[in-house]
Amino acid sequence: MAELIAARQRVEFLLRTARFVTLATADPETGPWASTVNYILCEDNDIRLLWYSMRDAQHSRNIERTSAISGSIFRTDLTPEQSPLGLDGVQFSGHCRAVPVARVANVHEEYYRLNFPDEALRKQWMLPLDQFTGAGPRRFYEFVLEKMWLLDIERWLLDKEDRRFEVNLNELAASNPTSGGE
Repeated sequence: MAELIAARQRVEFLLRTARFVTLATADPETGPWASTVNYILCEDNDIRLLWYSMRDAQHSRNIERTSAISGSIFRTDLTPEQSPLGLDGVQFSGHCRAVPVARVANVHEEYYRLNFPDEALRKQWMLPLDQFTGAGPRRFYEFVLEKMWLLDIERWLLDKEDRRFEVNLNELAASNPTSGGE
């Protein structure tokens, strides 16, 4: 049980404190593509990452063709109290889509409020809503995490094998109250 709690705490820490995720998308014709985006964490019945990108970006076009994607978050700036290695990482897979038009206004507000808690800074960075609807050049995307693997730090410390172990997302989601869902 201690390992599960530690894993849960590590996952929560990584998802809540990292600001960027590297996405892996693919297109049957052009192949794989990796891109890094600035996300916010949304939790309700699912664990979701939310970001916006240009509609014509390669990863956005790939998501329109194939919703199955994967991603990773990796931090190398951790203190010894946070990680005996000074680093930690999580990988995940799931499905992604553009946020439906009916939810864009709420998502727009939520994204900027959570990403820029300081109101003055938020006003500096906030793009107009029409950039994300209709013929606007941007879209919000949501990535619902379905499987997750955490860096096995204990294994590395034991025998220097670089391994991951799967984290039960149902238990992780059940342990969190809603914090940022719509």
